[in-house]
Amino acid sequence: MNFEKYNIISVIIIIIFVIFLYFSVLSPNIIDRSEYVENKTYEKFENYAFTYEVTRYPSFVNVSSNMDETLVIGITNDPYNLGFGIIPQGGSGKRLISLENDEDVKAKIKIEYVGNITEIMEISNTNFVLMPNESVKIPVMIKTDPDTPIGNYTGEIDLIIIKPKYNSLEFLLWVM
Repeated sequence: MNFEKYNIISVIIIIIFVIFLYFSVLSPNIIDRSEYVENKTYEKFENYAFTYEVTRYPSFVNVSSNMDETLVIGITNDPYNLGFGIIPQGGSGKRLISLENDEDVKAKIKIEYVGNITEIMEISNTNFVLMPNESVKIPVMIKTDPDTPIGNYTGEIDLIIIKPKYNSLEFLLWVM
């Protein structure tokens, strides 16, 4: 009977630990999106298990009529935003996010994007683990249809890099 009692207590302790781990480490609410950033911002913070680096980029595009023969199209390549300039209806644009892990630990990469620009934005790989000494280029695409409403589309692209403080915690990156 005592053996069963200890098993139940052990299971309860494990459940409490898993709940604590999930809410404190694996799914922290780390970005305040009450307002979009106007320029690139960088913030670094940590808890007892992980270091978080958050880079927030403003993103915008002006979708214009493709009927205007004097339309000047172009993509901005400013390093402090992920703007797409002016794109005609039915057109597209592409920017690249280049990442390199030059450290000896794995890093979890999360890319989140918000705003009305998400209606016409595609990012193919938004949640992955970057191995040590690995580099990757992530395409960020704007694709419009001929009937995409004309206007300004704005939002934000957030690059979240999560690194374990201890190598023994690297396995958690796969479940975050």
